[in-house]
Amino acid sequence: MHMNLFITTFNAQKKPPSTEFTDAVGLKLPADPADLYVFSFQELSSLLDSTYSNIIMDQLTGLAHTIQDMLSLKYSEASFSIDTIEQYGGLGIIIVSPSTSHISNMVSSKGYPVGHLYTTLKGGIGVRLKCNDQELTFVNVHLNAGEKKHHLVKRNKDIYDILSGLEFDDGWSVLKPMGHGFIMGDLNYRNTGAFQLGRCDFGNSNELLKDDELTIMRNSNIVLQMYDEAHVGFEPSYKYVVGTDKYNKKRIPSYCDRILYVKGGNYTVFKYDAIKECRSSDHKPVYLYVGVGDPPRDIINNSGYLATNTGRVTVILRWNYKLRKILVHQISAITTYLLSCGLWLNSSRGRIFTLFFLILLMIFWKYIV
Repeated sequence: MHMNLFITTFNAQKKPPSTEFTDAVGLKLPADPADLYVFSFQELSSLLDSTYSNIIMDQLTGLAHTIQDMLSLKYSEASFSIDTIEQYGGLGIIIVSPSTSHISNMVSSKGYPVGHLYTTLKGGIGVRLKCNDQELTFVNVHLNAGEKKHHLVKRNKDIYDILSGLEFDDGWSVLKPMGHGFIMGDLNYRNTGAFQLGRCDFGNSNELLKDDELTIMRNSNIVLQMYDEAHVGFEPSYKYVVGTDKYNKKRIPSYCDRILYVKGGNYTVFKYDAIKECRSSDHKPVYLYVGVGDPPRDIINNSGYLATNTGRVTVILRWNYKLRKILVHQISAITTYLLSCGLWLNSSRGRIFTLFFLILLMIFWKYIV
């Protein structure tokens, strides 16, 4: 069954997206309602707030209702429901659909951390669902930043760890037979030419893509070789001077914000573009309006592994990797908590608390000890 999806990704630069974002998205909506609307966000709040899931969920809930109102205003003849809101660190996914779409089998992933010391400042989260009998997987990622060689190597490792580490409630990882899959987010790949400085003709996307790290890595079969991307005809989405359409001269303008889909499916790309009207962040939102038909062919077997991976070695690696994932999540919980404590102590309230505690300690030492 053919259906249309409207997918958006936006790095909000450590603050909740304002109505400027939804107003700008409203300008790009198709004339007729899509079957599904997927909104993915990175850096939804400050570093401190992003360590508290309840704060991020409150912000996402308010944002979801704003998106719902935007869609209802655009398509007055349709009614829309919020299907799911998912959060992991500073990442968020909101999925909204018109009442005519039939949503079922909604499952989410636990999330996977790739921040420094496995904190949740960077990572990935996913949602899987059935819409009109088509199974769809959406993964929102935020990879580590930087323009040096070791940053590129770290990003490549990040994406591998996320795609292999995410596990959904149905027992499958990111890739699942007979299902469509989308990866979106701030992948943070820069326009360095994969170790060379980028060119300066920022109005020519074809020339710029020759220096785009992600394009080079994919064409070299290093990362995301099982994914395709629509033609990139827009200018780099990062890094802008906030409030303007001018690039920050201290960074190489880069295609950090991307949306990709699993190869082999029947896709009709109607539009893949940046939303330049949104100026509240140093990133521009990027959206993909795409029609999907038949799902990609099976590339993994019934056990959830590549079809060529069989035998006893695979079983051993499976258990070892499951153990590693458990350890990663345990370490992440500890390091993220310690990070939260450190950030809070460095805040105004934390400094006042520290000063008050030291005064009490001095009084105790002087008069009681």
